[in-house]
Amino acid sequence: MTLLYYFAHGANEFVGLRLPDYPYYENDLTKIFDNEFTFDIHMGIRGNHIYPDDYEMEGTHKKIKIIDGIPYCFNNRLNKDIRFVLLHFQGRHKNLMDTGTYN
Repeated sequence: MTLLYYFAHGANEFVGLRLPDYPYYENDLTKIFDNEFTFDIHMGIRGNHIYPDDYEMEGTHKKIKIIDGIPYCFNNRLNKDIRFVLLHFQGRHKNLMDTGTYN
């Protein structure tokens, strides 16, 4: 994904995950908005940089439950289910999409 981002912006030298002079979003998309929803950084990660153990896991991935067709995961810190706007199935976790578990 980083390579695609660099390609799309015509960069040919790696300078980190943010490109100079390109948009930077101060709000971390992995934070929990309004104590209700978030964006998944990676199915194999328990939380984000601020709260690394936030979510309930099932083996090597978040324990996702589908409620009315929408993915949720239990947040240990807030003691409630948090809605995910998207799930990031990176690398070895792509095979979870084939199980039909997250349809």
